[in-house]
Amino acid sequence: MKPRTFLPCLVAFVALFAPASEAQQPADALARERDQQTGTAITILFDNSGSMKGEKIRQAKAAFSTWLQNMPAEYKYSLITFEGKGRLDVPLGEHTRDKIAQWVAGLQAETSTPICGALKIAREQIEKRRREVTPYERHVVLIFTDGEENEDPRGIEGVRADIQSLRKLMVEVVGVGFHGAGDYMNGVATRFALADNEQELRKGLAKVDAEIGNGGDLVVSAADLAALKNFHAPPIQPISSLAVESTDVAASAPQPPSAASKRSAPRINFGAIFAVVMIWLALRVVFGSKKKKAR
Repeated sequence: MKPRTFLPCLVAFVALFAPASEAQQPADALARERDQQTGTAITILFDNSGSMKGEKIRQAKAAFSTWLQNMPAEYKYSLITFEGKGRLDVPLGEHTRDKIAQWVAGLQAETSTPICGALKIAREQIEKRRREVTPYERHVVLIFTDGEENEDPRGIEGVRADIQSLRKLMVEVVGVGFHGAGDYMNGVATRFALADNEQELRKGLAKVDAEIGNGGDLVVSAADLAALKNFHAPPIQPISSLAVESTDVAASAPQPPSAASKRSAPRINFGAIFAVVMIWLALRVVFGSKKKKAR
């Protein structure tokens, strides 16, 4: 084949395969958005009440530090401590695992034990996330405590009732009682474990990790199944189209199109058009040269 014939054919061949990498980008973006919409979200209720002072808070910090380091970084994490009536220190979000580990390391044991207040914050955060971000995440609430509710007048019955309310919302609740306390959560939490020292706490947290990774070991009650049948997920927006809370000025400014709208818009494949033109030119050159020889 002559050079002037080979060159257009080569260009046309390359052009045919060039659009493949471009077409892969929307698929990758869709996969990333799917991962953001689903996945696992863990809300940790960490007891830093006065009864945890001394050796107990030291053991708890060490065990939680090891556990968090071994947990998947792609999970969403949140931390609620017992400050005041319960305080949301680290909201649910991306890449919060290491931040929570640092926060736990700096906690002081000097509060009361508002477990019901902390559970209320956890529930409100999950409900808001399901409304505004995605209803498709798997939510796990981990309650770690060495004592009993002493702020809510309902006491431990209030804790049990609030745990049952979370489970009706299809939220898994894992209770970890430290140094002989917390057994009132047994029977209402999805899972419950007792730990009397740092080693037992490490084992208990490791079991939580294994159960989160393998849903086959979870206890699903008849009430859970009934709640699942009645659960209706709210409308959902793509992650890419959600606006971060901002000032009124920023909110009124025009927003760029979301990734989802970009995917749905029709696109002209110039690479394919170019390939067709080049193939046509190449064929014309080939058949033109044959005609000349025939003459």
